Amino acid sequence: MKKTGAIVCIIFFLVGVQAAPAPHETHEVKIALYDSISPSVNLLEKAFRYTWHADDTTYEMQVTRIGWQDVM
Repeated sequence: MKKTGAIVCIIFFLVGVQAAPAPHETHEVKIALYDSISPSVNLLEKAFRYTWHADDTTYEMQVTRIGWQDVM
């Protein structure tokens, strides 16, 4: 009886290990966008907000607006 219970536990463990999701990595690409009064800055910010997947990795662009204080 103990052998049967042990075998059932091992089977459930092996099935659970195989069903576990693969490790997933996320990489963040940071972009500094110089702020301006031009409306094209808004378009650039929207264009740079992009995410893509390759194999088991997700790449995500993070846009931050900077001013002259950040440059100096």
